[in-house]
Parts: sequence; structure tokens; C-alpha cells
Amino acid sequence: MRHGESMGEQACEIWLVAGTGPATSDVGHHWLDGARCRTKRSLFEHWAARLSFPGYFSRNWDAFADCLADFTLADTAGGTGLVLTVENAGDLLADGEDADLAVLVEVLRDTVEDMRSSPDPSGRADITVEFSDTPAHLAKLRRRLPGG
Repeated sequence: MRHGESMGEQACEIWLVAGTGPATSDVGHHWLDGARCRTKRSLFEHWAARLSFPGYFSRNWDAFADCLADFTLADTAGGTGLVLTVENAGDLLADGEDADLAVLVEVLRDTVEDMRSSPDPSGRADITVEFSDTPAHLAKLRRRLPGG
């Protein structure tokens, strides 16, 4: 849902970016706001704050991937699942480069796959990443991706 709209004004749709949905009933859910992630810098700042990345996070894609992996490992300890929902997803990196959007989606998918297929059973977790917005905004977001 776009900021300032009521549920009756715009129907939201979910795009399952990575994962199939946690199989466990014990699921942690973290909400992020794509409207606060219109540039790479603002995305790094917002995700770092919302997911409590460490102070040494150096605001680049490699560090983002590492901190996200560390976060998911810590947040799913004890067999819990994890859902990351990005609301207003159509605004993700809207003022940045489309290549950065492709990198973000790749990092999210790689993180989920790594956590689901870890050779160490204690490192495995059910993780889902979903983008939420109106159908029109999600369609526009998908078109910004290679092959979209």
C-alpha cells in the first residue's frame, strides 16, 4: 500500500522474491519500507537500521550481503523461520540505477538459497523475502529488472 492510502483505495499484491514461505510455525517477521530506499545509500541506511546491522557495515553490496547473511543466521537460531516484507516495493531504488535493483534481488535470492541449503543443519532456515505494493507498481518494478 502506498503511504497515505487506505486499504480500500489500493489493493496490495505480494511478489515472492525468494523462498517459498517458512515451513515452521515460529516465524520472525521484519518489515522494511521501499519508500525509504529510493537510492542505494538510503537502502543501506534503512536496512541497516531496521535489521540492526553492526556499526562496521561499510555500505557496499558485499558488506550488505555479509550483514544480511549474519542477520538471517542470528534471527533464525533455534529453528525459527523468517519473513522479510518490503512494503512500497515499487519505490525500491527508484532514484538509483536499475543495475542496483538487480543486485539487490540477486543478494536476497542468494541469501535465501544459502540459508535453505546449508550443509550444516544448524545453519539451515526457512526464509522468505516478499515485495508488497499495488499490482501496477510491482509490474513497473519487475520491468526494471533484466529480462523484465
